[in-house]
Amino acid sequence: MLLRWYKYASFFELWQTHEWDLHLIYIIGERHHCYVGSIGSKDGGGLHTRYQKQYIDRAKAIFGASEPKRQPAFAARIPKGIPCQKIKDIEATVQHALIRVHGNDAALFRPIKKFTPVPLHHKGNPPAFLA
Repeated sequence: MLLRWYKYASFFELWQTHEWDLHLIYIIGERHHCYVGSIGSKDGGGLHTRYQKQYIDRAKAIFGASEPKRQPAFAARIPKGIPCQKIKDIEATVQHALIRVHGNDAALFRPIKKFTPVPLHHKGNPPAFLA
């Protein structure tokens, strides 16, 4: 499967761009304190549901800044019609790529253990661990 990646200066920029997308693989961070997630692998809404605006505003207050520094974010839209389980498999494949390159200490998620690896090809601006 081909994933076209977009790079953002921060998660806040990614959130503003993809708030309403319903099929998405996203990554917060590239080398440390990384989170790999997906939208569309379960019932529910997009980033606007998982990260509601008030939580984004609270994060800004906690860190005393409107934008994180040196912590990029990435997103790849998943085409409509891809089954929920396959989105979960793509998420897990990306999670395990991050762990393979940077180790468990870089991951701020519990890796999905039961999944079918998906052969992925990357275009655009993927994080370095996928290039």
